[in-house]
Amino acid sequence: MLEKAVKADYEAVCSLYREACEGMEQDGLDLWHWGEYPSAEIVEEDIRRGEMYVVRGEKGLLGCVCVNRTGDPEYAAVPWQFEGEAGLFHRIAVSRAAQGQGLAGRMLTEVEDILRGMGCTVLRGDVSAANHKALKLYARMGMTRPGSFNPEWGNGMFYALEKKL
Repeated sequence: MLEKAVKADYEAVCSLYREACEGMEQDGLDLWHWGEYPSAEIVEEDIRRGEMYVVRGEKGLLGCVCVNRTGDPEYAAVPWQFEGEAGLFHRIAVSRAAQGQGLAGRMLTEVEDILRGMGCTVLRGDVSAANHKALKLYARMGMTRPGSFNPEWGNGMFYALEKKL
């Protein structure tokens, strides 16, 4: 289901993130603001580095996620529970039309497979404490919250996420 994005996916990924930002705003979440985070530059870099993965549907992209080994500087202070080679997911987004169908969970299962293929033994990420839908999903996926931080780039507290692969 997940496949690496290519240059031709750039506009569609940007559009999906714009839609996600609008959806968060409609849901009362002050989290993502298109052009600040995420931005066209971030999407371009993710695709160029081969770290952006997408889910294609009949009418366009249904989801996207960045997968890599790069954590934010705040991760250094998190009391991680698991040792090993960590892989991370960032900026997972599902189109509004595809939400509520389990797509994000299936994407995360494939992210775990991708990371195992990269030699990773631990999955890590982060989520805003205000994003209750995402928190429920991550708990269902078996992720724990070993710590929290208040990043300069975010609005409020974020939880670090972790799962043994």
